Amino acid sequence: MNITGRIPSVICDLKNITLIVLSSNYLLGEFPTVLYNCSKLEILDLSQNMLVGRVPDDIHRFSRLSFLNLGQNTFFGDIPEAIGRLTTLKNLYLHQNKFNGTFPPEICNLSNLEALAMDRNKFVPSRIPVELTRLKNLSFLSMLMTNLIGEIPESVGDMTGLQLINLSANNLNGMIPDSLFLLKKLTHLYVYGNKLSGEIPRRIEALSLTTMDLSANNLTGTIPEDFGKLNNLTMLFMHSNQLSGKMPASIGSRWGLKQFRLKGNSLSGEIPETIGNLMKLEMLELSHNNLSGIIPGSLFLLKNLKYLYLSDNNLSGEIPRRVEALNMVRIVLSRNNLTGTIPEEFGRLDKLTILSVHSNQFTAVRRRLPPLATAVCCCPLPPPSLPPRPAMLPEVIEGRGRGGGGGGHFFTQCRRCHLCLHSPPTALLEVEVEAEVKVLGREMTTNAVAATSASGHLQQCCRR
Repeated sequence: MNITGRIPSVICDLKNITLIVLSSNYLLGEFPTVLYNCSKLEILDLSQNMLVGRVPDDIHRFSRLSFLNLGQNTFFGDIPEAIGRLTTLKNLYLHQNKFNGTFPPEICNLSNLEALAMDRNKFVPSRIPVELTRLKNLSFLSMLMTNLIGEIPESVGDMTGLQLINLSANNLNGMIPDSLFLLKKLTHLYVYGNKLSGEIPRRIEALSLTTMDLSANNLTGTIPEDFGKLNNLTMLFMHSNQLSGKMPASIGSRWGLKQFRLKGNSLSGEIPETIGNLMKLEMLELSHNNLSGIIPGSLFLLKNLKYLYLSDNNLSGEIPRRVEALNMVRIVLSRNNLTGTIPEEFGRLDKLTILSVHSNQFTAVRRRLPPLATAVCCCPLPPPSLPPRPAMLPEVIEGRGRGGGGGGHFFTQCRRCHLCLHSPPTALLEVEVEAEVKVLGREMTTNAVAATSASGHLQQCCRR
């Protein structure tokens, strides 16, 4: 709906009204205190409007309210202490406003509270109130981007009803409390983008976890073996930390894992062959570590795998020959010590948009690669700050060629030699290899770079 203006006072002439949902409209003005006259109101949703100003100090006059959603407006200042007197409240959503004061400890008196969202507000820097952990019925707690400082209290383990906790993008420090991984109902854990340090707790009893994001902290030590017990896990992000040691083979026993990111750590040893047991895996990101050994052949047999990032390691040997991961969209193997040739089987990957294998020790390139340009400009690549300017002939309309009998081919022009090149309409393709390739009827040693932008314009040049 597109309701605009202010809420009329006559709405409370409906004496038995218990529910008012006016979310996703264009309501203006300050908090509508006229609704105090709706004496039986239990559910009030004013989210996603254009309300401004302060939440009134007498908001406790909603004596029967069990659900209050003021999210995604422009309320500012302090959250009033009186909100802690809404004793029947079960769901409180104050997210994405402009609150810039404090959040009152009186909220911790709401013993019936089941969901609390205060994320994306610029509160004054504050610690997590220890009193908050007394809310045993709380199942949903989101304080993302709320200027939290200090440590996560160990008493968080007393919140036995928690199913989701999001404390991400704050300035929390110290260690992750052991008690957090003992919450047996916990399904979603987000603490990314803080300054947490120390080791990840070893004892894991939160076996209901489906999503865990510990990324972008200062965590050290090894990946706990007990992570292998998380049978329900579908997403595990631990990238951009300082984790070391080997990847535990037990991680391969998590059949349902779909996204696994460990980029930017100091992991060593080989990629365990058991990773090929992750039959539902769609993304694997292990770039920027110290991994060695060969790429497990089982990786390229994962039929759901779409994104594979293994760059900037010490991997050696050949790329596996057998390829059954036909849904691959991106393969990034650059800056390793890989040898041999690019597998001909890559030619079957018709969904591939990025193939980056440069800075390895390949000796030749097979001819059957994913569709590239039919011609390569051999002038030097322009500086990074001056990318080639596309010139499309014929005109490109919605990613298809029109006119001139082009048959749907796309064209670009090198800004230095003005040679026009053409290619079948491929979404995005980047291939970087040192190899002997045939270019315009000549054999040349090149460092070829091909890229087709999302609209289908091809840029391809090579260094002499």
